[in-house]
This record gives sequence, C-alpha cells and structure tokens, in this order.
Amino acid sequence: MKRTISSALTTLALLVTGLAMVSSDAIAQQTAPSRHRYFFKAVYTAEGMKDLRMRGATALGENVAKFDASVGCRLEVWYFDYTESANYGFVDCPSEIAMATIAATANAAGFVHLTMTPVLTPREMDEALAKSQSIRPPQQQ
Repeated sequence: MKRTISSALTTLALLVTGLAMVSSDAIAQQTAPSRHRYFFKAVYTAEGMKDLRMRGATALGENVAKFDASVGCRLEVWYFDYTESANYGFVDCPSEIAMATIAATANAAGFVHLTMTPVLTPREMDEALAKSQSIRPPQQQ
C-alpha cells in the first residue's frame, strides 16, 4: 500500500515538475497544433536494468533522444524513478504514427514496458472545452 501511494506521488511529482519547467513564454508559443505531446512511463525489465547498469543513464538518455529523433520526435524531459525501476518524461511527436512507432519498437526490444498518455496544451484544452459546450452527450441525443 505504501509503495503504491509512493509510486503515485512520485508520478504526480514528476508530472508537475515537468510542467513547472515550462516558462510562460513557452506556454504562449506552444507547439504547432499538428504536433502531439505525450507523457510516458517506461518500466525496465530485468534485461533493461542490466543494460542500464552496463551502458549508464547518460549514454542511454543520449541514445533515447537519437532514437526519438529518428522518427521525427523530440525528447523534452526524462527522469528516473529508482523506486520502480522506471523513467518518465515528455516527448513531442509529429504524429500519432511516430509515437506508435516508438512504442512498438521499444516494447518489442524487451528492455522496457512503455506506456504513454497524450497531453494537451492549455490552448488545446480551451478549444476542447469550447467545443464541448455545443455538443450533447449520447444520452441526451
């Protein structure tokens, strides 16, 4: 129970830290609407942890950034969670296909189990909220 609460708090803290690192200028100049941003979690397998120990976190981070760039994505921030043998971060991609390519390749390699959550900029969320005011739920159709 304590570990689950600790893990949830760690995830929340990393998410808030990543968002807090964005300056007000960056918020005003959010990525173009055609880009997609994802919050990701990569949980290492035993094989992945062995590789991390051998390669080192800095070298692995550089390789992850190159890997992401190879499909047109940009690794924005990357943090390690040593309590869960995982890392978290944000990646910016040109399309959902690019992110799916990253996920399929990373998961097939067997070093991590990668999950991602799409996230919106404040401006994009405002657009969604504005549209939601004029649409009725299925139960009210």
